Amino acid sequence: MHSTKDFFNQLNTHYLKKLPFVVYRKPNDNIIKAFLQTDTALLYTSEYQEQGFVFSPFSSLKRTVLFSTHKCTLLETSANQFNFTKSSPTQSPTFKIGEKEDHIARVQNAIDTIKNSSLKKVVISRVQELPLSGHDPLEVMQRMVDRYASAFAYCWYHPKVGLWLGATPETFFRLTGKQIETMSLAGTIDLQKNDTRSWRNKELEEQQIVTDYIIEKLNIAGVEKVTGTPAESHQAGNLLHLKSKITGRLDNSHLKNIVDVLHPTPAVCGFPTKIAQQFIYEHEGYDREFYTGFLGELNLTSSKPRSDRRQNIENQVYRSVKTTTDLFVNLRCMQWRDLTAYVYVGGGITALSDAEAEWEETLSKSATMADVMVK
Repeated sequence: MHSTKDFFNQLNTHYLKKLPFVVYRKPNDNIIKAFLQTDTALLYTSEYQEQGFVFSPFSSLKRTVLFSTHKCTLLETSANQFNFTKSSPTQSPTFKIGEKEDHIARVQNAIDTIKNSSLKKVVISRVQELPLSGHDPLEVMQRMVDRYASAFAYCWYHPKVGLWLGATPETFFRLTGKQIETMSLAGTIDLQKNDTRSWRNKELEEQQIVTDYIIEKLNIAGVEKVTGTPAESHQAGNLLHLKSKITGRLDNSHLKNIVDVLHPTPAVCGFPTKIAQQFIYEHEGYDREFYTGFLGELNLTSSKPRSDRRQNIENQVYRSVKTTTDLFVNLRCMQWRDLTAYVYVGGGITALSDAEAEWEETLSKSATMADVMVK
């Protein structure tokens, strides 16, 4: 375990050398971890059998980037509360002429299409720009750790791909041994604008679509004993979402099968998936790249003694080995390029959506990233 100062000094040196790395903190964890790749090779995985950290784009036609444990130095430090104070107000986004009107028109087009076709839900997103002058990505990452304890906070860099940061509230899935756990997360209330915490039929319907979809797909993939909990409110920063926990067991299935059937979920794409994807490609107007993809630990192993009792000290040589995959959906994220941070925000559209309200929801979601962009 490194001191926090030494940990980030090593990361900064690595970054200045333009070498690939990822630094992250899991939700409600007290450890910050990092993978520091020792060269600039761009590695991929398609079967998800390797060990390391993966970063996957929204499009399933594009390849998943892998930081392999065999080519990386692994570091850890304590996730102390950094206790940053704002030295300037939260940055205001910059809008291009007609940007609001264009987004509202896209959302209204989606609503009209849903009402007159087999499309039930589609996620419409956009990119919001923030100036980058004077910002340090590793300091911004520390701010995310400090302010968003319940999020997966990360900074990911590869010189051949780019620099991404995020604080996502959504688990893709976690696989521990044969036990799988995932969630359906949908619907949004801005707590700064609405303190009633009451859910409309639109959000309840949207969340149920995601829950039903995930349960169906897990059953198709051969997962056994799939169950889901009733939807409950889940807070992420100043936003409130609806969340259901879904569990099952992979006795006769494989990790790749789960990725193939679940990605992308209705929470980030829509339903039915292929129709929603096609609508996004035709109408959204830009390439999402890694936004609404997934990222996290792949097949990492840990071991511990089977018994810690002193009378069983002779059995300490027998250790239980656990293999864990812990993946998160890449929401509340931004890409740094040149002197601009490109913040990605979106929302699920159903027949009950209101186009103007959806624009306001994207403004609320973008505040998650704008809040840590402090000089």
